[in-house]
Amino acid sequence: MKTDTKYTIQFLVLAFGISWVFMFGLVFFSPTADSPLILPLSTLAVFGPGIAALIMSLKKMSFKEYLKNTFTFKQRFFYYAVFVIWAVWRYFICMVIGVRVEGSSLILPLLLLPMCILAGGAEEFGWRFLQPQMEKKMHSVIAVLIFTVIWVAWHFPFWLVPWDWRNSVFDLFIMFGICMTSAFSFAVIYKLTGSVLLCVLAHSWANAITNTFMPTGDINTIIGFLIESIIGMIILILCEKGIIKPAKVKSIE
Repeated sequence: MKTDTKYTIQFLVLAFGISWVFMFGLVFFSPTADSPLILPLSTLAVFGPGIAALIMSLKKMSFKEYLKNTFTFKQRFFYYAVFVIWAVWRYFICMVIGVRVEGSSLILPLLLLPMCILAGGAEEFGWRFLQPQMEKKMHSVIAVLIFTVIWVAWHFPFWLVPWDWRNSVFDLFIMFGICMTSAFSFAVIYKLTGSVLLCVLAHSWANAITNTFMPTGDINTIIGFLIESIIGMIILILCEKGIIKPAKVKSIE
C-alpha cells in the first residue's frame, strides 16, 4: 500500500473511531430526546474528523504550520463573493423545496448559525484535510462522490438513535441527497478559497437552514439537489482543466 493511501486510511480510522465512540454513546446512554447527554456527546462526535486531521497533520508539519494552513483567509475577494452567492442560493432553494418547521421564523438560520458550528460545522476541520488527500489520487468529482459515501457512513450510528429523524430507508435517501449536494458545494468553496473556516461556516449555515426548512423526498427536492450538485460538478471540472484558477492550498506531502 502506498504511503499516501495508508495515510488517508489512518485518518479515516481515527475520524470514525473518535466520532463513533461518542455517537454510540448517544445510542446507549441517551434513549430519549431530552437526555442531558445529547449536547456533550453529539458535540464531541462532531470534532472527531478535526481531531483526526490534527493528529495526522502533526506527523508532517508543526502546529504553527497547521494553524496557518487551517485558518487562512488570504484569497481573492471574488471567490468570497462566490461563498455569499452560494449562501443566498442555499437559503432560497431550501425555502422553496423544504417544509418550514412549525413556529420558525425566516431569520432562524442566522440565530442557529453559532450553535450549528458545534452541531456539524466543525466537521470541516477534518473533511477539508481529506479533500486534497483524495484529490492526489483521483479527479475531484470522483473524490466528492466517494466522500459522499464516506460521509453518509460516518453518520451511521444516528440511524440507531430512536429519537433521531434519521431512522428509515426514506431518511437515508434524503440524507444521501443532502450529503452529496453539500459535498460538492463545500469542495467548491474550499477549492476556490482555500479557507477551511469558510467551509466550517458553510456547513453551519447549511445545517441551520435545514433546521428551518426540512427537505422532503418529492420531485422539487430532487431537482434542487441536482441543480446545486451539477453546478458544483461543473466548477470542479473547470478547476481541473485550469479554466478556473483554484486557491493555493499547501498539501501535506
